[in-house]
Amino acid sequence: RELLYIPVSPELKDKAKIFIDMFLNRFAKGIGALILLIFVFLPPDPWKSRVQIVSIIAVVFIVAWIFANLKVSKEYTNIVKQKLEMKWDRGDKVVAEKMDVDYTKLVFDTIDSRDRSSVLYAMHIFDLIKQDKLTPEVKKLISYKADERKVSSLGGLFESGETTLVPETDDMLSEDVLGKEVKEIMSLDVYQEVMKEYIDKVLVDETGDAETSKMEVAKAIGLMESDSPLTQKLEELLEDESPEVSKYAIESASRLKRREHVPGLIYKLHNPLTREDACTALEKYGEKIVGTLSDYLGDSDEDVALRKEVASVLARIPVQDSADFLTWELAEDNEDMDPELIDALDRIRSGKPDIQVQEEIIKTKIFKEIKKYYQILIKFYDPKSKAKKVKISEQLSKNLAASLMNIFKLLGLIYSHEDIFRAYQNIRTATKDSVDYAVELLDNILPKEIRDVVFPLIEDLPPEERVKRCRIILKTFPKM
Repeated sequence: RELLYIPVSPELKDKAKIFIDMFLNRFAKGIGALILLIFVFLPPDPWKSRVQIVSIIAVVFIVAWIFANLKVSKEYTNIVKQKLEMKWDRGDKVVAEKMDVDYTKLVFDTIDSRDRSSVLYAMHIFDLIKQDKLTPEVKKLISYKADERKVSSLGGLFESGETTLVPETDDMLSEDVLGKEVKEIMSLDVYQEVMKEYIDKVLVDETGDAETSKMEVAKAIGLMESDSPLTQKLEELLEDESPEVSKYAIESASRLKRREHVPGLIYKLHNPLTREDACTALEKYGEKIVGTLSDYLGDSDEDVALRKEVASVLARIPVQDSADFLTWELAEDNEDMDPELIDALDRIRSGKPDIQVQEEIIKTKIFKEIKKYYQILIKFYDPKSKAKKVKISEQLSKNLAASLMNIFKLLGLIYSHEDIFRAYQNIRTATKDSVDYAVELLDNILPKEIRDVVFPLIEDLPPEERVKRCRIILKTFPKM
């Protein structure tokens, strides 16, 4: 009977059924008859002794059968997985694996800084040298881009040129010596005093050139030691209204990793122009600020949009504490926050499958999301109001797709993340074979209580039949 539900071709099913009926069943009966026949011709023994021997032999065969079934079931699950290819991965994960975002950003900032300020440009070059990333290819790229802009701005005055726009450091100081000497100069009391006077002057400057000067100061502070008194000036630069100044201040804060800068970085998440830089900076602080971030996450007095961004930052710090705080916040049942919290937990789990979450909280949330899906579906097919149906239909597909994705993200938190999303992606592909194999895989990895409420969402059923089943299940749905 189980053979009928296996997603293989009808021809193969027919062959398998014949093999089972003609060989396995008859072979098993033959072995049983042979054993009984042997006992008939053995010397007479007490009947009780024969019964015990037959029982022992039966137990041996049962154990062997159970072992064979377990092996076959495991192999069958592996074969089903092979039929289900992973169609895509999380975009942020792919980018992180294939690109050094910080390095790319530094190169583009270096190119951009030449038009703004020679001081900024020099500091960017030093930054590349310090990180041992000023490769010949990068030198060529920077020089090419700078030449291109210069020729373009001067029209046809220059045909071509071999102007050297990147310092030839190989002919001067070695990179190690250069880095050491710059570090020593910046730590001198005289330099610190001169810079303090200059920074104070720049911070009160309201002229048109003040923005570039503040950008230079923000960049320079990031090259200093974290215990320098001048790093305190960074707080004021973080509050600057200019996104360009904020960008350099955020970058410097991420290098210094001083705790007093964390609140300023968190509030930079409000602004779309500084949001990504602030996220990256907070990520670099690592595990030591997870507690601070969780305070903002759980503060109901804070703006919901800010709390959503904090959840995204916690997702970038994939440690157990991050997962715990996100899970506890998910248990609060704030519908405005749920999609971001679920996505944040999914991001952690996809990168670190060994991180565990509280199963009871997640199971409760799974049932609530499934109930929400059922209610959306039933509401749409309610025949009482055609006008209502037309209005709902505009958002139906989008809402159901988002709800289904959240359900599978939640499932991936407590069951094999890879297997769950292998099934989900093939369900979204929506071909008959892909859906059949996905259902079969889920049937092997999900417990019955979850299967019974998930399968009506994904099985190939007519809309009316699906709604009917949803109504029946809702009547017996666990209370939460």
